[in-house]
Amino acid sequence: MKKLFLIFFLIFFAINISSQVSEIDSIFTHKYNYKDYTIYWNEDLVIVSQENIKGIDTIEIAVTADEVEEGFSEPYHFESNFTLISIAGPYLSFWSSYMGYGGGSAHPSYGSSYYTYNLESKKHILLTDIWNENILLEKLIEVEIIRNHLNDIGKIEDLHINNLNDLIKYLGNICDSIDLESVLDNFAFYDATENEVIVQFGLKHCAEVYRGFFTEFEITLPMPKDKAEIFIKAKSEKTLKSKWRFN
Repeated sequence: MKKLFLIFFLIFFAINISSQVSEIDSIFTHKYNYKDYTIYWNEDLVIVSQENIKGIDTIEIAVTADEVEEGFSEPYHFESNFTLISIAGPYLSFWSSYMGYGGGSAHPSYGSSYYTYNLESKKHILLTDIWNENILLEKLIEVEIIRNHLNDIGKIEDLHINNLNDLIKYLGNICDSIDLESVLDNFAFYDATENEVIVQFGLKHCAEVYRGFFTEFEITLPMPKDKAEIFIKAKSEKTLKSKWRFN
């Protein structure tokens, strides 16, 4: 699913539409400004426009995609949907869901998770792109779901988890329905205060036998000084997930 998400964002086109800005404004009910970016969205489409010396370029992000793969006993259909659920500065968080069926398979495959995309780097981000690994280790290891998972392996104090990489390796050791190994990149920005940011995780299943499992939980992280302005702005404009009312 991660690969699909990256492909989804890389399949965009940029065109000069300086003469069509007013038309875009008239089509979309919702918009958000960050530096030279303007994000427009509705239920069917997300468009990001960026001013530059050549005019205005746009990235069009379709919220649904269908693919058909041949080579099976019958065509295999793959449907994906992307719902915008949070905006904070250059960070766009999406709820990504998919379903695959056909191809002679005994049952459909389906699941969902969260991803956050950085407009400036044109990549989806990891929590480690913003927060120190030691802070993340301290917060994640206190999450009940994660502690229960670790206790299934052995006593936490006997596991010698010295850094974040150690934790992620242990989270990938056992599949007990939740894809905890992807905890660093399956998240959205949920809420913020002057001193803290609440991150909400949205994790899919870890194996097909658990298909459809979707798990949410939150952690509270210290406000990054260099990101405080964008999170406070997002909170005031109600574009963080806890206050999102735009779908």
